[in-house]
Formats: sequence, structure tokens, C-alpha cells
Amino acid sequence: MKQYVSILFAMLIQVLAFQFANASTSLKDVEITEFLGNDRRLNKPIFVLEGFDPTNEYDNQYMYDALPYNLKDLAYNSGRDIIMVNFKEGGAKIEDNAMAFQNVIRHYRIKKRITYPYAVVGFSMGGLVARWALRNMELRGENHNTSLFLSYDSPQYGANIPIDIYNALKATKSLVKKVSLGLYSSKALKRAIRMFEAPAARQLLVWGSMHKDFFQKLERMGMPKKPYNIGLASGSGYGRTQGVRYGHLHLDFKVRVSNGIWNNSKRRKIQSRKLGDCSFPCNPIFSFYDNAPGSTLDAISTLQWYLKDAASSSSKF
Repeated sequence: MKQYVSILFAMLIQVLAFQFANASTSLKDVEITEFLGNDRRLNKPIFVLEGFDPTNEYDNQYMYDALPYNLKDLAYNSGRDIIMVNFKEGGAKIEDNAMAFQNVIRHYRIKKRITYPYAVVGFSMGGLVARWALRNMELRGENHNTSLFLSYDSPQYGANIPIDIYNALKATKSLVKKVSLGLYSSKALKRAIRMFEAPAARQLLVWGSMHKDFFQKLERMGMPKKPYNIGLASGSGYGRTQGVRYGHLHLDFKVRVSNGIWNNSKRRKIQSRKLGDCSFPCNPIFSFYDNAPGSTLDAISTLQWYLKDAASSSSKF
């Protein structure tokens, strides 16, 4: 019996130590969670900023679990503290979340008085948020106490998803709403469209309504000057294009929706299109964005999933 009590007591101590070590704090517009190094003292921060999350699905624990084990082990064994930064509106304007991250830096530099040089890691859009925050503080003469900035697979010149995908999603949503007499709308479709229409998406996407203005401002600001800047890309690095030509037909489909009394249908095509002049120098080999080397995201298959979800969910009409 004593043996079992000792084991339970030891487990309880470990749980309490874990909870004490991994403390969460809510600041204005941001949630931060601290994962301490092996010295169990908050003194050597590594800030890790989340990427594009317009539906606010992911919390700090999820993002921390998704980090590479070698990164977490290296940080822990060297006494570095990983501080996950999760924005309450993951699809807000990039400069708004940059201001929120500046408050995080001030919180640790002024309130907690941590003077050890910070490291800042921004994943995907988080790299743009961090870049804007650090450089903006420098331009205003404010100390960000950051010696290392890592931009991890961040779209420093913008991102692209074929614009026809967005148009197809909107047309399908409109059709479903019309045939259902406004009584039904697909949650999956609304979520997908939200990903295109969030303020951050309109800044990031090369065809977005806020893209040109944002990236012109970012270019004028430049990169942070005081930290050592590192950029990593998760692409193959071979520079191979997507193998498509202008006008390439990715998907040709018809959406038919019925409410039991009458029905309607629309035919849509997903094609590669030119989007006009680039807002930054384009490689003439690519000639248009849809053919440029990029990520391995299968956007067409993702679109098919959303369409099937809308179709199956609206079958009650």
C-alpha cells in the first residue's frame, strides 16, 4: 500500500510541476503560454508566433505539440524557455497582431525584467507579424531586446491560391443559400470563404484587396536591423514550377442543389489565370503565380472536400 501511495504522490508532484512550469497568461489580443527550460526559471525566452488562423482553431498547446521534437529538446536542455504566442484573432490585420506582439515583448522586458537577449520565431504569417513588430519598434527607437529573428516559411512577398477557387466557393455558397430559401448554409463553406476574406488573407494573397498597400509599407520599413535574421523555406529548393500553363484547367464541375420542389445548378471551372503585374519582381520563367514553385498544399482536393461537404449537408432540402 505504501508503495502505491508513493507512486501516486510522485505522479502528483510531476503534474503540479508541469502545470506550474507551463503557465498561460492572457494579454490584450493575445494568449501566451510559457514552457520552461530545464532550470525551471523563466529567464531565456524564445517567442514562437502562430501563423494564419482566421477561424481561431489552434491553441498554444496544439502549436507547441506541433513543434519539432529536436527544437523542443534543444531549448529545454539548454535552459531556454519557449513562449508560445497565440493571437485571439488569428486572421486580423498583420500590423494589428504585430502591435499585440509588441505588448508581449514589453510585458517580458519591462514588467518581468528579463534582460537576456530574446529569440523570435515566426511560422508562416507569424514571420510577417514578427518582422513588422520588431522593425516598427526600431523605427520608433524602442528596445525590443531581440538578438535572433527566424522567419520560418513566411510569405515575405505574399502568398497565392488560384483565385478561381475562391470564386467557386462563393458561387456554391450562394447557390445553396438560394435553393434552401436562406434556411441553410454550409459551415464548411463559410469557414473556407472566411479563410479568403479575413483581413490577413486580403493582405497576404497576391490578388487580395489589401495586398499591394501592405507589402509596399512593409518594403519601405525593411527588415529588422538589430537582430540576426534567418529565413527558412519548407519548399523543395529546386525551383521547379507547377508544370501548368496559362489557362490550364484544374477542375471542371457542376453544382446541383435541390429542395425537393425545384432545383438549380451552376457549372464552374478552375483555371490558372494571370493576375496582372506583380507587386514585386517576378521571375519571367513563372510568368504567372499559379505556375510558381510553392508549397505542396493540394488546393484543388481541398476545394473538392468543401464542395462534397456542402452537397452532403444540404441533401435534406
